[in-house]
Amino acid sequence: MSVSLGVKSNETASSTKDNLVETLANLINLTEAKFPFWRDHSVMVTMHALDIANEMNLGEDFIRDIRDAGRLHDIGKVLLSEKILSKEESLTERDWRLVKLHPDWGRMILAPFMELKGILPLVYYHHELHD
Repeated sequence: MSVSLGVKSNETASSTKDNLVETLANLINLTEAKFPFWRDHSVMVTMHALDIANEMNLGEDFIRDIRDAGRLHDIGKVLLSEKILSKEESLTERDWRLVKLHPDWGRMILAPFMELKGILPLVYYHHELHD
């Protein structure tokens, strides 16, 4: 009889995290695909972030977190109305207030997943300027 102690091997934990990121990224890709302005945005952000991280010779684990955060950084936008996401004219002040909430919403969506704990700050602060 085998007893599980709830301990995952690094390989299993990594695989679980990769599957979770892939599933959530697909949700973002489906959302972005509906709106020409946003199409492939997360893919492009990820590519640019990885270029910078590799140029800086950051560690492999941190680069993996940057990749995952790039893919998921806008997951909070799945909670925005299609009206706002598809708007061609300028956003109203109310629209902007809602758009600016997407990092908060992204953090709330991802927080229950312990596998994603390391990328929560990257998702939450992705619009912050650090001088």
